[in-house]
Amino acid sequence: MPDKNQNILIGQKTHSSTNERVDQAIKGYIHQPYATAHMITVEQWKNFGHANSGVNDAGTITQKFYYCFFKLSNDRIMQVMEVENFDDNGNPIGNSLHVYSEPRFDFNGTFEDYWESQWTYDTDKYDFSDPTDDEVEISTEYYWNQIMK
Repeated sequence: MPDKNQNILIGQKTHSSTNERVDQAIKGYIHQPYATAHMITVEQWKNFGHANSGVNDAGTITQKFYYCFFKLSNDRIMQVMEVENFDDNGNPIGNSLHVYSEPRFDFNGTFEDYWESQWTYDTDKYDFSDPTDDEVEISTEYYWNQIMK
C-alpha cells in the first residue's frame, strides 16, 4: 500500500504520493493514448529503469536513479526520475519522485545520449519551464499505473 515517506518533487513544489515502488521496471514504448480528466494524453514513453547510482566514500550505494520519459499530446516531454535512497550502511530510507520538463530527450536515442545532452542549457532552443499540474498528474499516474504496475 502507500508509502507515506515518498514525495513527488516538481520544481520547488512537493506533493505526497500514494504509490509504492515496484522493483521490476518494464522497458519499452506504448502508442495508445492514456488521458487524465484534463485530456492531456501520453503518446509515447520510454523507461530506462535503474540507469545509475550514487555511492558514498566507502563505496556503498546511497541512491539509485530510475528514469522514464513521456511525450504528451501537448508536445511536451516529461522526465519522471525516481530516486531510491539508502543510509551509509545500504539500508533503504525512502524514495522520491521528481518530474521535469525535458525537451532535449530523443526517443530514438540511448540513455547515454540523453545523459550527455542534459548538460546543454540552450534556453533559446528549449522550453525548460516547470511542468503544469496536469502534466505532473498524467506523467505520475501513467508511471505508477501503467509502467510500474
